[in-house]
Amino acid sequence: MLSRKIVVASFFVLALWVVACDVHAKEPNILVGSIPGDTAAKQMLAIDTSEDVDFIRLRIALNEGDRRFDLTATYGIGKPNTRGFENGGKSMSAKGRLEMIEKDRNLIYRLSDAEAGVDISLFRLNDQMFHVLSQNGRLLAGKGGWNYTLSIEGDKKLKSGTLPNQRKIDLSKDPEPMVFAGRTPCIEIARELNIPVSDDCFKLKWKLTLNGNPQSKQPAAFTLQRTFRRPEPLEGKWRIVEDISSVIYKLDANDGSTMSFLRLDDSLLFLDNAGRLLKGNGEFGYTLDRQRNEIPLDSQKAKME
Repeated sequence: MLSRKIVVASFFVLALWVVACDVHAKEPNILVGSIPGDTAAKQMLAIDTSEDVDFIRLRIALNEGDRRFDLTATYGIGKPNTRGFENGGKSMSAKGRLEMIEKDRNLIYRLSDAEAGVDISLFRLNDQMFHVLSQNGRLLAGKGGWNYTLSIEGDKKLKSGTLPNQRKIDLSKDPEPMVFAGRTPCIEIARELNIPVSDDCFKLKWKLTLNGNPQSKQPAAFTLQRTFRRPEPLEGKWRIVEDISSVIYKLDANDGSTMSFLRLDDSLLFLDNAGRLLKGNGEFGYTLDRQRNEIPLDSQKAKME
């Protein structure tokens, strides 16, 4: 009789454990980031394209188990010297169907809410990072302010440091020189690169110019301008490291330091010292975007506010 009670009790505990695991499995991942307030972003989120918008702060709950999403966005004109918006900004929301589409060994997440008019596609970089896609399937590039990389909120440990499968890039068509610019979080990258910054630093501005050899068209010199050392740009040589699945740009500076980036479409994504993608936060990602028209680091348009 006693053994039967033990069996029943054990079965009950096991059932509770299974239910608990099932609930845990369905807990949504929270995706956060701030993207440019350009026409492409406004159209995806059904925001009036005539509105003046500096940036859009996104928070997206992705429930992969139920194939559902819940999105909220705050947008407007950035309030100078703060992380917020003038007059608090405006808000919108959407919830609906999450499609997970496998394409060329990569995973695309499509979020659609017909009633709200929202239709946005995300390229899965790894289990903690995504990048917004254009309507023709390319990774969208920012304009030197905010970028289109989103990150999973919190300190969840990365299951795999594997880089995403290479999206085809015709490097022969790259102009010379190429200019990439963007804003990133401050403290984390400063620790990674041993850069002295103040404890209240929350964003850094970068402008990377990559020059090629006029005759051979091969990588040559680079210049990296940074907001914390504007009078002292980092200079040196850069090179391309290609393997089966990725294209890595490596910078070898004259001061002996090195930096690495993953090249995807018109974006460069920072890599840490172990060759893994750096995860951003709700305000900035670790992405530099190619600038079609060169933007000075201190220009009014790209100015650190």
